[in-house]
Amino acid sequence: MKYIRTILFNIAFYLWTGLCTLMTLLTLPLPFKWAFFPQDIWAWGTNKVLWVAGMRVEFRGLENIPDRPCLICSKHQSAFDTIVFFSILPKAAIVCKKELLELPIFGWYMKKIEEIPIDRSAGGAAIKEMVRASKKALGKGRSIIIFPEGTRVGVGKKKEFQPGIYALYKMLKVPVVPVALNSGYFWPSGQFLKKPGTIVLEFLPPIPADLEKESFMNTLENEMNSATAKLITEANKGKSS
Repeated sequence: MKYIRTILFNIAFYLWTGLCTLMTLLTLPLPFKWAFFPQDIWAWGTNKVLWVAGMRVEFRGLENIPDRPCLICSKHQSAFDTIVFFSILPKAAIVCKKELLELPIFGWYMKKIEEIPIDRSAGGAAIKEMVRASKKALGKGRSIIIFPEGTRVGVGKKKEFQPGIYALYKMLKVPVVPVALNSGYFWPSGQFLKKPGTIVLEFLPPIPADLEKESFMNTLENEMNSATAKLITEANKGKSS
């Protein structure tokens, strides 16, 4: 039954994604403020079709999101993570690898809505450009979403957080909200089969301001990794089903 539900989900998801991708072409000539509709409706629709595979999404700790633009630092286990945030943080800017902006249609749209590309081979210059683009986004009232590990990391695995996250913390002077999740347990990266259950995104209390680099990095990693491990344990016990 899981295979049938996964096949049906994939059909629904990719048809929906294709439709939203076509919608992006219609927004390219529109003013910036009107260009976010395909992104927002893509996230909304994806959340809706989760039920086909027996999945649902639950948001916890929404009270920890400030009423002003902030920096969202999330674990990254699944393709779902790059979609779901736009259902609760419309118009947020996401930090992404620059290669995505070179893709036809999808890349054009990402440039249109001014996502924040980073050239992972450019070292310090890339961090400076990321900070500059992030300040511009904040100036437009947008929150920033970043995955500090820099790539998808499987359930139960860890990867050292990238130093660019501290540069944003130090230079932007906005609240930093860590996010734990268990998306990779139900929608694992690189695997066909989806598992039924509840994908949980938990927004943790903001990191204290003005920490030194080592203290900030340790605090961020420990809080995100610890909370994520608890969500995976919860999923294993069937409490997220």
